[in-house]
Amino acid sequence: MVMGGNFDTKLVLSVEIYDPDRDEWTLAAQLPRARTQFTAVTLNDGKVLVLGGIDTDGGATDTTFVYDVARDAWSD
Repeated sequence: MVMGGNFDTKLVLSVEIYDPDRDEWTLAAQLPRARTQFTAVTLNDGKVLVLGGIDTDGGATDTTFVYDVARDAWSD
Protein backbone atom coordinates (compact mmCIF):
# COMPACT_ATOMS: atom_id res chain seq x y z
CA MET A 1 0.00 0.00 0.00
CA VAL A 2 1.31 3.40 -1.01
CA MET A 3 -0.58 6.49 0.07
CA GLY A 4 -0.41 10.22 0.49
CA GLY A 5 2.82 12.13 0.38
CA ASN A 6 3.58 15.08 -1.79
CA PHE A 7 3.99 15.72 -5.50
CA ASP A 8 5.95 18.85 -6.29
CA THR A 9 4.58 21.23 -3.65
CA LYS A 10 1.12 19.71 -3.21
CA LEU A 11 0.00 16.98 -0.81
CA VAL A 12 -1.91 14.14 -2.40
CA LEU A 13 -4.89 11.99 -1.41
CA SER A 14 -4.13 8.96 -3.57
CA VAL A 15 -3.91 5.40 -2.29
CA GLU A 16 -2.73 2.40 -4.31
CA ILE A 17 -2.49 -1.24 -3.28
CA TYR A 18 -0.06 -3.71 -4.83
CA ASP A 19 -1.12 -7.33 -5.42
CA PRO A 20 2.04 -9.44 -5.76
CA ASP A 21 0.08 -12.46 -7.05
CA ARG A 22 -1.16 -10.43 -10.01
CA ASP A 23 1.85 -8.10 -10.16
CA GLU A 24 -0.45 -5.09 -10.41
CA TRP A 25 -1.42 -1.91 -8.60
CA THR A 26 -5.03 -0.84 -8.05
CA LEU A 27 -6.45 2.46 -6.89
CA ALA A 28 -8.18 2.43 -3.51
CA ALA A 29 -10.40 4.96 -1.76
CA GLN A 30 -8.57 8.26 -1.31
CA LEU A 31 -7.33 9.46 2.06
CA PRO A 32 -9.98 11.56 3.84
CA ARG A 33 -7.41 14.35 4.12
CA ALA A 34 -4.07 14.78 2.36
CA ARG A 35 -0.96 14.37 4.48
CA THR A 36 2.72 13.53 4.36
CA GLN A 37 5.32 12.25 6.85
CA PHE A 38 2.73 10.14 8.66
CA THR A 39 2.83 6.66 10.18
CA ALA A 40 0.75 3.74 8.92
CA VAL A 41 0.43 0.34 10.59
CA THR A 42 -1.55 -2.79 9.81
CA LEU A 43 -3.83 -3.78 12.67
CA ASN A 44 -4.54 -7.36 13.77
CA ASP A 45 -7.87 -7.34 11.90
CA GLY A 46 -6.16 -6.35 8.62
CA LYS A 47 -7.28 -2.72 8.70
CA VAL A 48 -4.68 0.02 8.28
CA LEU A 49 -4.27 2.82 10.84
CA VAL A 50 -2.85 6.13 9.59
CA LEU A 51 -1.79 8.65 12.21
CA GLY A 52 -0.02 11.96 12.57
CA GLY A 53 2.06 13.67 9.95
CA ILE A 54 1.90 17.02 8.23
CA ASP A 55 -1.48 18.03 6.78
CA THR A 56 -2.63 20.49 4.14
CA ASP A 57 -2.27 23.41 6.55
CA GLY A 58 1.47 22.71 6.68
CA GLY A 59 1.43 21.88 10.37
CA ALA A 60 1.66 18.73 12.43
CA THR A 61 -1.60 16.85 12.96
CA ASP A 62 -2.62 14.30 15.54
CA THR A 63 -5.64 13.04 13.61
CA THR A 64 -6.09 9.37 12.71
CA PHE A 65 -7.90 7.42 9.99
CA VAL A 66 -8.57 3.70 9.61
CA TYR A 67 -8.75 2.01 6.21
CA ASP A 68 -10.97 -1.05 5.91
CA VAL A 69 -9.55 -3.16 3.09
CA ALA A 70 -12.69 -5.30 2.71
CA ARG A 71 -14.94 -2.25 2.28
CA ASP A 72 -12.38 0.00 0.54
CA ALA A 73 -13.43 2.75 2.93
CA TRP A 74 -11.89 5.14 5.46
CA SER A 75 -13.24 6.07 8.88
CA ASP A 76 -11.96 8.32 11.64
